[in-house]
Amino acid sequence: MRMHATKQIGGRRERGVLRTRASKDADMRCVACLLIGLFAAAFALPQSAGAAGCPNFHVLHDDRIGPAVFPAGSYAVEPAAGSGLTCADASRLFTRFLEDWDGVLPRPWRVRAQTATFFKPANPTRSAFRVEPVGGASPR
Repeated sequence: MRMHATKQIGGRRERGVLRTRASKDADMRCVACLLIGLFAAAFALPQSAGAAGCPNFHVLHDDRIGPAVFPAGSYAVEPAAGSGLTCADASRLFTRFLEDWDGVLPRPWRVRAQTATFFKPANPTRSAFRVEPVGGASPR
């Protein structure tokens, strides 16, 4: 929420925008997610779908997407074999899903919380990718 305020500076009055703590926090989360996405895109080499060696993705703070919970940490983002998605595509989608403030996936995407697999129900193998924590822990 933004509120306008006027304050006296020197001999003149200036109108500014007061920002609430919640809007500042939301802005910082948005900036952090954008930086993560840019970092992932910058280091994502054009690779075929399902190719081994996709760069790791770092989640800065505990987050959730639908029923899947992602604690802060490093994750491997891997497109499903035959999905047609590249590592960069999967990283961009994961970034987009994390940026959504309410944790609700955009239609038609779904997630299987137990395996952290994102897919489109109409064609679950053609458009799918999996997110796995680096180091063996699993998303909650």
